[in-house]
Amino acid sequence: MAKTALEALQCPKCGGAVELDSNQEYGFCKYCGTKVQNTNFKKIKGEVKIIGNPTVENFIKLAKRDYDDENYNEALEKYNKVLDIEPDNWEAVYKRGVCITKTTTLGAFRMDDIVKGSKNALKIIEENKELKVNINQIKLDMAYDILMSCYEMFRFALNHYNEFWELENSASEMWNREAAVLNAAEYAATLIEGIPDDKIKTTISGETKKDVLLSAYDAIILCCVTICQTRSYKDLNSYPKTWIKDEYRNNYVQIYDKYSTKIKEIDPNKEIKKIQRTGNQGCYIATCVYGSYDCPEVWTLRRFRDNDLAKKWYGKLFIHIYYSISPTIVKLFGKSKWFKSIFRPSLDKLVKRLKEQGYESSPYDDQSW
Repeated sequence: MAKTALEALQCPKCGGAVELDSNQEYGFCKYCGTKVQNTNFKKIKGEVKIIGNPTVENFIKLAKRDYDDENYNEALEKYNKVLDIEPDNWEAVYKRGVCITKTTTLGAFRMDDIVKGSKNALKIIEENKELKVNINQIKLDMAYDILMSCYEMFRFALNHYNEFWELENSASEMWNREAAVLNAAEYAATLIEGIPDDKIKTTISGETKKDVLLSAYDAIILCCVTICQTRSYKDLNSYPKTWIKDEYRNNYVQIYDKYSTKIKEIDPNKEIKKIQRTGNQGCYIATCVYGSYDCPEVWTLRRFRDNDLAKKWYGKLFIHIYYSISPTIVKLFGKSKWFKSIFRPSLDKLVKRLKEQGYESSPYDDQSW
C-alpha cells in the first residue's frame, strides 16, 4: 500500500507542530485543540459525470423491495435519489409518480401524479433511441398499475364520503376525487387502445390486453355512475338530497354512453350498471315518509312516475307541480310526527294498487323523462 504524504504545519495559537494527511483539508492541534487548515490541500471543482454508477442500480433494487412491501414512502425516497443521479431514468420517473399517488391523502388527493409519471417516462423512452425496451409491454403494465390505483383511490374517496356524508361539502369533495380517478382511468384506456398486439399480457398479473381494457372501461363507468348518483345529507335545514348540476351531469352521462358502447363492442352480453341521467327526480314526500329513496315502496312509485305519469301531458303537469311545492312541504313539516301519519296510509294504498297492476317493488334505476 502506498504511503500517504504528511504535511507539517504549525499551530497558529500555540506554535505546536501539526501533521496532516495530504488528503485532509483540516486538522486539530493535539496540544491546544485549535483547528488548523492544510494550505496545500486543493479542492477540485467542476462537474463529474458518473457513467454506469452502480449506486443507481442499488437504489432501484432497494426501491423495488420497498414498493413490493407497500412501503411507498421509503420507495419514493429511493426513487428520488436515483433521479438525483440520473434524471432521465424512465423507470424512476414513472415509479416516483406511482408512489406519490399511493401515499395520497384526502387533503392532497394526488391521483394525477401517476399519470404525469407515465407520460414523462414514455416521453423519455421515445426520445432515447438507444433504449432497447418493448414500449407496448411497458404501456400495458403501466395501464394495469394505474387501474389498480384507480380502484384503490375510488374506494378511498367513497369510503370517506360514506363515513362523513352528513357534512355539507362531503358530496362535492367526493365528486372531485372520483373525477380525478375517472381521468386517470381514461388515460389508462387510451394507453391500452394504442397497443396493436392483441395477444400481449401484463407481466404483473398475466391478464390479456382485452381483460385490462374492460377493467379500464368498468372503472370509467363506475366513476360516472357514482358521481351522478343522488346524494344525501343528514342534518341540513333543507330536504336531505343533493345532486350535481345538469351541465356537469350531462358531461358524465356522455362519457358513460361512450364507454358503454365500447364495452358492448367487446362483450355484448356484459351487464352495465345504469346511470342516473337527471337529478330532478326525487320522490320528496314518499322518501320522507318511507325514510329512503331506495326502498320497495319508493321503487314502485318511481316506476309509476316514469312509465305512466311522465308519458302523459297531465302527468307531466302533476310532476312539475309536485316538484315545485313538495320540497317546501317537506322542509317545513317533514320532521313532524303527524306528517307521516297523514301521508303514510294514502301512499300505502297507492303502492298496493300499483303492485296489483303489475308495478314491481324491486331495485330500480330512474329513467330520463
